[in-house]
Amino acid sequence: MEQEKRIAVVIDPHLVERNPRCRKDNFFETALGKLEYLAQNNDYVVIAGDLFHIHSNSTWFFNVVYSLFKKYQGKFHAIPGNHDVFHRNLSALDKTTLGSLYYTDVLSLHTTPWTLAGVEFVPVLINTDVNDIPVDETNTKVLIGHKFYEQNFDPEESLFADDIRRLNYNLVFLGHDHKPYSEDFIGNSSLIRMGSLTRIDTQYYNKDREILYYQITTSGNGEYDYTQKVVPHKPAKEVYSEEAYNSMGVKDIKEREVVSFVQIGDVLAKLTKTTKGINSLDRTLRSLKAPEASIADIKWRHELNNVSYT
Repeated sequence: MEQEKRIAVVIDPHLVERNPRCRKDNFFETALGKLEYLAQNNDYVVIAGDLFHIHSNSTWFFNVVYSLFKKYQGKFHAIPGNHDVFHRNLSALDKTTLGSLYYTDVLSLHTTPWTLAGVEFVPVLINTDVNDIPVDETNTKVLIGHKFYEQNFDPEESLFADDIRRLNYNLVFLGHDHKPYSEDFIGNSSLIRMGSLTRIDTQYYNKDREILYYQITTSGNGEYDYTQKVVPHKPAKEVYSEEAYNSMGVKDIKEREVVSFVQIGDVLAKLTKTTKGINSLDRTLRSLKAPEASIADIKWRHELNNVSYT
């Protein structure tokens, strides 16, 4: 009988060298501590995209991350996220921090199906066409996707309920959306979106949520169980600045669906690329005759969350 193996699945660590303005702790150090905890308590760690917040980082930053991954060589597996790769172009992987970890053999990077301890994982990247995702006829495989779930504002980067039902995977993990959701069941599939491993912005849900990961347990014969686990973390009040903490959890904001500032940054980046810099958020707001006080508030919230405002 083979020895039992434990596989941790996490989403969106967003490691970044520059400390987000909203945090008063050392965000990078805190995030690395979480990854080390996962490596110490599991045989493998699978990251569903956006290991990094910026695709190319300093030599010092790379060396620190490399040292951690080298210490646990063979444990870390990842799929590329939109923040990991320049313009989502895998041919530019050699110019990225993610690629450097891959080429130095301390991180296994996957764009095609792979097997860990008898469990088959199928990666789905942000720009993967849903029609190119293979159907799981056996309902035994694990889909690791860096896509939204049913986001009509960005359907090309989403999987929808009908897609998940048709694809028939046993487990579907979706990253890209940092907000935590309860496990959902669609057809024969369990849809899991437990929220980002780190709290990089000031969305209301970061004020009191637990930091979660899922642990898959297998004996190597293809059969497995899974369970939700908590990653040790400090309360929001201890890691956020007082200004940021007080801006979180406003009742009228909490009662409606809110897109995170990281996602807003993604949308604006695509807008800028599409229009070759002609449009900007500031110009758009002013063309709509938004009040100056509102513009100032939006600009402040971008700065608070370390997102460029133009």
